[in-house]
Amino acid sequence: MDNVNGIFGSTVPHITINDDGYVLVSCYDRGLSIYYPETDNPGFVFEKKEDLRVSDNGGQKVTVSIQTPYRYYFAMNRTLTDSGKLYYWDRSDLPNFVTEYPAWDNTNIYELQNCTINAMETFTDPFGRQQTWIAANTGLFMYMNNSSSENGWYQWGTNIKREFWSGSSWEHTNYDLYYVDEERLFSSNDAEPMSLFYDPFGILWIGSNGSGMSAYDPYTERFTNYSTANSPLLSDIIVSFGHDPESGILFIGTTEGLSSFKLGITANQVRNLFDVKAYPSPYRPDADNAPMLRI
Repeated sequence: MDNVNGIFGSTVPHITINDDGYVLVSCYDRGLSIYYPETDNPGFVFEKKEDLRVSDNGGQKVTVSIQTPYRYYFAMNRTLTDSGKLYYWDRSDLPNFVTEYPAWDNTNIYELQNCTINAMETFTDPFGRQQTWIAANTGLFMYMNNSSSENGWYQWGTNIKREFWSGSSWEHTNYDLYYVDEERLFSSNDAEPMSLFYDPFGILWIGSNGSGMSAYDPYTERFTNYSTANSPLLSDIIVSFGHDPESGILFIGTTEGLSSFKLGITANQVRNLFDVKAYPSPYRPDADNAPMLRI
């Protein structure tokens, strides 16, 4: 499939699937093509729904997209006439090619208006708050969506743990600082966040460009850091993550190859028990001191 026979553009940097099963294909320089599963035909068949342009932006270099329960986020790369920035569709329904542009918006945060976005991840934290994290060359950001005063944009760093966007500047209180003996993001190294992955056990993994990776626990709001200095990582440049629910292995993509370690199993494994033999046979569990040997 290419731009000649249906897709909006021939360069595809990112693909994601929304909650309704629609496939959003980012087409560099053109926007997105949206496909839906064809239920009338057997097999892996998708029909094209429509093409989509992000806002009224002249450049359409869409590199990453993600859906949350409240909005869609789209990362736009830099062009000759426009800086890279984060756009969002501030509604829960899927935008379309002809939808009115006022539903599109972007933040007034300079770091998200002039940036290259490397990855995005969203999840519901242990307190029921929706967190959407953004890894960009300008820093690590998170949007909190709930009904409390914590709603809004945050920036995470190595000197100040967390800052809140007031609408015109980044601000923090003493509660947003690191403790004296607390591990800091990327072990206090000023590194570009490159990749994000929220695992099934409630940990957000943040890969960096040169300082390994940090594991963030949203419940305790603490970081644990891994690098080539304290772990078997092949490189300190972490570009991607993936988790196999059957083996429990977290795969870590680096510039020097693939590293992995075991997180835990989340998928039920089906095993063939036809070859199990038990002695004595027949087994009488009500008998006194009735041991059973199973092979």
